[in-house]
Amino acid sequence: MNAFVAATRRDTTLIPLELRMLGARPEPWTWEVVVSRHGGLLGNVIDELSNGRFVAAHGAALLKKLTWYHPGPGEPVVTLDSAVDGAALAAPILDVFNAFRGAVRFRREDLQVAYRGDPAAAARLAALEVAPESAPRPEEIGSNNWVVHGSRSASGKPL
Repeated sequence: MNAFVAATRRDTTLIPLELRMLGARPEPWTWEVVVSRHGGLLGNVIDELSNGRFVAAHGAALLKKLTWYHPGPGEPVVTLDSAVDGAALAAPILDVFNAFRGAVRFRREDLQVAYRGDPAAAARLAALEVAPESAPRPEEIGSNNWVVHGSRSASGKPL
């Protein structure tokens, strides 16, 4: 990924037209970028927070009684770590993680000035709008589930 990002620095024509229209430039990936896009982490954190909130409110024993854990070696540990403030788990701490589910809408003002009066650019931008999605089920989460093949983009380049 970072090799391609470096190549776009040398040759901006490698950047898909849709991204050039928005003035967006690929940035190098860091471990934070990878983690922020990892759907499996998001799915697991939702379950973990839900369990933590339940334990804080009702106790670990009741959670074990009401939840089926896949067979495995030993009894699952569902108590809160002593470093976790159970009352703080009620806060909307996943808002940033859940933000990706919102609709993506582009406005004319998002375009670079050179493209703002171009009806074809406006139509292309409207085609990029993405409707909000519901929470993914764990079995639906996969690697690269957000990559668009070049054959499916207007520019012919992957997004």
